[in-house]
Amino acid sequence: QVQLWGYRSFLSDTATHAQHFASWLSQLALNATCTRIHIVAHSLGSIVTRLALLHHVPQDPRLAELIGRTVMICPPNHGSHAARRLTPWVGWLSRPLVELSDSPHSLVRSLPEDLALRPAIGIIRASRDYVVSPGSTELQGVTQYTTIPATHSSVLFSRRTAEQTLHFLSTGKFLPNS
Repeated sequence: QVQLWGYRSFLSDTATHAQHFASWLSQLALNATCTRIHIVAHSLGSIVTRLALLHHVPQDPRLAELIGRTVMICPPNHGSHAARRLTPWVGWLSRPLVELSDSPHSLVRSLPEDLALRPAIGIIRASRDYVVSPGSTELQGVTQYTTIPATHSSVLFSRRTAEQTLHFLSTGKFLPNS
């Protein structure tokens, strides 16, 4: 069963989004038929997920037990050069934009990388991503990466992304690139 969690990315800071996401996950965990929760996130959603997994999920033992595999699609784990370049112009409009910058003291650059407590994390990169460079997607301890021939946004509409995501959620590994 697929559940979609949405948020207005420009209206709150990333920590607030993470708290709301963790609360939503906790509500899912209350359902007696829920036996596993896998997460698929794109871009900022990956950082929201990291914050939820680091700060909120461990405080809810039932939820922590249910969290399964996570697929991060184009995650700015080390920040985004595009966010840094846009911050002087529109950073006042969007706190998450400032937090996603690849500047040394941004929120995303200050997060612990080690999410080894999670069962499995896979990262999908886009080969023509001009928003998040491939090196900025990496996380310590993650060994499962794949690259899709797409841009930062078009990767979401790629059949290959869907296939890789489903395979990873089922097996904990990506299909070999062909």
